[in-house]
Amino acid sequence: MAMRLGQGLGQRPQLLMTILALLTMLTLLGSLSACSQGEHLTAIAPTAAPLKQPNIPESATTLGGSVVSFDKKFGASNCCYVNGWNYQGPYGPMWTGVRAGEATGNTYFYGLDETSHQRVIAIDNAGWMDSELNLTMTQAKVLCGSFLPADAKLQRTSILSYGSELRYTSVLLANTLPDRDFTDKNGKATPSGTIFVYYANPGGTVDYCRLSTDEHLLYIPS
Repeated sequence: MAMRLGQGLGQRPQLLMTILALLTMLTLLGSLSACSQGEHLTAIAPTAAPLKQPNIPESATTLGGSVVSFDKKFGASNCCYVNGWNYQGPYGPMWTGVRAGEATGNTYFYGLDETSHQRVIAIDNAGWMDSELNLTMTQAKVLCGSFLPADAKLQRTSILSYGSELRYTSVLLANTLPDRDFTDKNGKATPSGTIFVYYANPGGTVDYCRLSTDEHLLYIPS
């Protein structure tokens, strides 16, 4: 009998293919039935990279804070002269401008949206309507230092013929901004969290001060 069955299947290959197809369908129907009775397959979603902690909150009015937080602090009605705010500062009337994104040509402040949640990579401080501050270096360091992240640590000071450049590092800022935002004046990458601060004091008093994660922005005129 086994011989005959084997011979019969050998003579009818289409019958064998039909039997295999029926078995496949029965297996599929069984799987669908199991799902309908509460058995479900769980898809494995890719795991997102964890956010670095701690970091600078959007509400901060320092490097790494959001543009809109500065608008809330200085007042929307005081914006936007040269993409900054005119307001009463600790040493008299002053102006503060911010930058988020990359420089465009020779324009340091370009297309500010005061309601933007973009993170700030540069801050400029000057007198009213972007005039000269006329502060002592001690006063200027207090003023500009207030815009540094809370954990900023001074690394070195360079004395220039037309001012001073100070370099800081901040872990909070490194955890907040992407690595591409930290570059030197030649466009080369610097360690994440590097901050450059420039005090323009050619005549003995400080005309303005500027903070940035991108060193070449320090010397682009506003």
